[in-house]
Amino acid sequence: MTVETIGSAVRVVIRCAAQDLATASLPELTARSQTLAHGLSAAQAGERRDEPNEIAENRRHPLLEFAGYFWAPIPWVIEAALVPSLLVRHWTDAVIIGVLLVINGAVGVRGRSIRPPTPT
Repeated sequence: MTVETIGSAVRVVIRCAAQDLATASLPELTARSQTLAHGLSAAQAGERRDEPNEIAENRRHPLLEFAGYFWAPIPWVIEAALVPSLLVRHWTDAVIIGVLLVINGAVGVRGRSIRPPTPT
């Protein structure tokens, strides 16, 4: 089996990820990828070399991502402390708790936006 055949089979698996590949045989995968048993022709290799080799990144709106940090057990505990402070009108406590809640969300968003350096 050549590198081209293996690469072609991998591309087929990625393209057909939504399909049930558990029962697919290697000949079936080869037929789906339109390759021969001895690998790709030079023309096929040239065509596939120009295809984009990336996975599209699905990004959420920053405000939705920020709001997501308020829907978890730790923010719920902080929010549960905020409600009684508001009800008994302890404004200083409520402001401090609210600021802590917002800082918790901001740190979460910032932490996810920092990407580790790529190895060279």
